[in-house]
Amino acid sequence: MFIGNCQSKLPCAGQIQLSGRWFSSAAIDEVASTCRAFPALSRSEIAATLCEHLDWKSPNGKSKLKSCISALDKLEAMGLASPPPMVPFRPRRKPAPVWTAASEPGPELTESAGDWEPVSVVPV
Repeated sequence: MFIGNCQSKLPCAGQIQLSGRWFSSAAIDEVASTCRAFPALSRSEIAATLCEHLDWKSPNGKSKLKSCISALDKLEAMGLASPPPMVPFRPRRKPAPVWTAASEPGPELTESAGDWEPVSVVPV
């Protein structure tokens, strides 16, 4: 939302509100230059960098990454910034276990725990 009744993409009064934060023209320029300076970073990394540079934190002191990513999306839609393209999420697959002779079950234990005293546990 821009201040005033301006029809252009640029803020009328030099500020724009995105994701609950007011951005000055200088802050928008910083966002755009950060996106240009680091094209190899992901959107999350760009957002983390911007949160640090703009001191955009929640009351508990954590960076407002989701709000920053949302602001980046809005600035991109307005043509004011060009963040890196979104990369589709691909879930990691766990590699299949490699079965060896050690994976085979051993002989069945029929004794009680008392027959094995003393028992000790060794961390591995």
